[in-house]
Amino acid sequence: MYSPTDQIIWANGSQRRIAPVSDYTSETHESLFWKLLEAGLIGNRVAVANPADWISNVRIARRLNTGLDWISEYPSGRMSVSHRLYGDGTCVQSRVCIQTSGVENYINTKIRGNSFEEMLTVNDFLNNMHCSLNLLDLAVGIFDVNMNRFHLNDSFIDLISSETSMMFDDFGRIRATDPDDCAKLDCAVSSAATLQDFYKVLPLSYSGGVHFASISSGQSLGTAIIVISRFGEDDAAIASALERALGLHPAEARVAALIGSGLGPGEIARRRSTSEATVYTQIRNIKDKLRGTKFAAGDLTSLAALVFKISAITRAKMRKS
Repeated sequence: MYSPTDQIIWANGSQRRIAPVSDYTSETHESLFWKLLEAGLIGNRVAVANPADWISNVRIARRLNTGLDWISEYPSGRMSVSHRLYGDGTCVQSRVCIQTSGVENYINTKIRGNSFEEMLTVNDFLNNMHCSLNLLDLAVGIFDVNMNRFHLNDSFIDLISSETSMMFDDFGRIRATDPDDCAKLDCAVSSAATLQDFYKVLPLSYSGGVHFASISSGQSLGTAIIVISRFGEDDAAIASALERALGLHPAEARVAALIGSGLGPGEIARRRSTSEATVYTQIRNIKDKLRGTKFAAGDLTSLAALVFKISAITRAKMRKS
């Protein structure tokens, strides 16, 4: 906040953290600019190229306009900047970090301007969306056409840390761990980032099984959204829960868990090194045991939905523990 003579009269903690070049007790707008420039914290290319002319023009503009809004690149990230001039000559300048190619893809409301109030609203959206995404067992990430990441929720970061179906390459970009899947994923992300309304589901193999990745176009041009179902990582724990909840034989519970993870009888047979006939017999036994109960499932789709619900509860309990 600036006085009518452009003296800084107040700076909050966030300003002090992103620009720790002053104690903010005896600075003006111009003196702060020169300190920020010297520290390499000015991201405006015009200001860096010709600082004297730039600060002179800004000094005039700040006093002639009651409201100025713009987007600036800073070393700390891309920020929305709002300048407001009030009747008594006091100026308020605010900055909000907006990950414009990241979480905002999940926000239906478009940013129509960058006033102080709108920026606070967007900031609330981002914080709430971060929290919501981090509660999901789904791994959610937003990427550009070259697989550079804009945003990863906690589950995606955990997925990469576990080194199952996804990993970082030497350049910090996301890659599938399976070489065959890597090329398919790159192609799908490239298409999603360059085309509108692109959508594709890819199975991503890893040593412990398979993840299913949904790749779709982001709301912002040049972005792609990857959502990975992590269901199936905890097959043993889920099978144990199904065994107890549904009264299944251990082998039947294992088959049910794999059905819930999206596998068909043929893939289950290969996974369990048995015949399809055996798997079909186990599925029939599962249906028979469920018939007449509140868990009755007449087909594989209904059975998969039932297993998914039970697994969600199981994983929630595991997470809390």
